[in-house]
Amino acid sequence: VSTQSTGEFPNSIQLSSTQLNLKMILVGLVVALLGPIYSDAYNNILSLPAPENTENYLLLDDPFQAPLTELTMCAWYRQAYNDTGRYFLSYAVPGSSNELLIGDAGGELRIYMDDKSWTSSYDPQENVWTHICWTWQSETGNVVLQIDGVVVDEDSDFATGETVRTGGAMIFGQEQDSFKGDFVKSQSWLGTLYNLNIWNRAMSKEDLNLVYTDGFCGSGIDSMNPTLSWDDIMTGELKGAASVITGPCSDDDADDGAPPCGTDEKAHNPTCWEQQDKVNFNGSPMGFIQGDVDTAKAACFATKKCIAITCANINKPKKTKCYLKTSVDKPKKDKGKTSWHYNCKKIEQLAFNKAN
Repeated sequence: VSTQSTGEFPNSIQLSSTQLNLKMILVGLVVALLGPIYSDAYNNILSLPAPENTENYLLLDDPFQAPLTELTMCAWYRQAYNDTGRYFLSYAVPGSSNELLIGDAGGELRIYMDDKSWTSSYDPQENVWTHICWTWQSETGNVVLQIDGVVVDEDSDFATGETVRTGGAMIFGQEQDSFKGDFVKSQSWLGTLYNLNIWNRAMSKEDLNLVYTDGFCGSGIDSMNPTLSWDDIMTGELKGAASVITGPCSDDDADDGAPPCGTDEKAHNPTCWEQQDKVNFNGSPMGFIQGDVDTAKAACFATKKCIAITCANINKPKKTKCYLKTSVDKPKKDKGKTSWHYNCKKIEQLAFNKAN
């Protein structure tokens, strides 16, 4: 990182959470009647292969038609290494090589805006498809980081009063230490990236959940009017060995996002429970099931609202108690608890990782 320290429709109507929900429902009705609505870049994954290099990247010139004083960035990404500073998105303008920089700083997620840095304690994983959303507001400096549908970090007073300027170059796979250049091999980002979208507003947490629950293979994000869409990014120029590969989604997946437990019409799939040891989900409990984890999972799914369970004394069946939760936000460390999140898409993506 070179530092000294530490819209497509700019006048578009800002949609409320209720309007977005209605819009997503309308999209669902159209899909039901006419079939899935595909974007041009649906199931197109950007591949940036090893080894370290300065040649492999995707270049998109002048991605913003108006300056940004708020933004939301969401994407699915899978990085091969988290050993040093490697940033999957590098946006530079003449005179500012770090106008917007997002990625991993050796075990920490770090974001730069005009050379001001913000670091989260979240440790990006290697070789695991991960969903990330990050929001920022210039007026307050408020930022929110959501990983796999869970808010893991919030802060304020970051880059207050700043603006993301137009007339720049956005590069995926290399970090710009000068405008469109001065790449460093050890900073090359290696991995795969999919469905990155940027909005010219800071989404609410409810809206972030809409993006996440649309899923890896969902087709509803276009209805949320991104300022810079994955379709736009896929029109960029591929360099070196950077390529576009076909993802794991089938035609039948386009309207099948990653719904929370119970909202899916499919039958309960016991293999879709993602276990997290020594974790207590902080959501308000709907009630509890005494004595059996599998029964608690089935009961959670049947409620149509529960998305997770947190259990105590799982090694003592007569004393096992599982609380049904409607949220997985802000999980807490707890040695005496084990939690499960119903997350079929995450399990499918892990299987895709192993196969690729």
